[in-house]
Amino acid sequence: MKSNLLKITLSIIILIAPKLALSETISEARIVELEHTVQNLQHRVASLEACFPKADDGEWNIPIKPGNSQDLKNWRQLRRGMSENEVERLLGSPAKIMAFSSFSEWYFRGGTVNFNGSGKVDGWHEP
Repeated sequence: MKSNLLKITLSIIILIAPKLALSETISEARIVELEHTVQNLQHRVASLEACFPKADDGEWNIPIKPGNSQDLKNWRQLRRGMSENEVERLLGSPAKIMAFSSFSEWYFRGGTVNFNGSGKVDGWHEP
């Protein structure tokens, strides 16, 4: 009886061992691939950060497109559901953007525009 149990156990080990070794090789290859991807992303982020140096206060110096956020007529053209690009064409680039998990808020001098998680205007406060 013990002999049969031993034979069965050894047979199972012989059948499973190559699959375990292959699984480990695949996992190692996936880890190497992920490490390579992370290194590429770190390089890309560093390249982008080099384009926008930080100010003395640690904030990014991102060039702001001249816009018309001071013109109340442009604010009055805002509509719910507008895209971020449409808002930027009307008001120019925001001075500051606060992004959260389900919405974002763009700050202009004296006014703000709120976007939902899909990047569409959800509301605003005129200057």
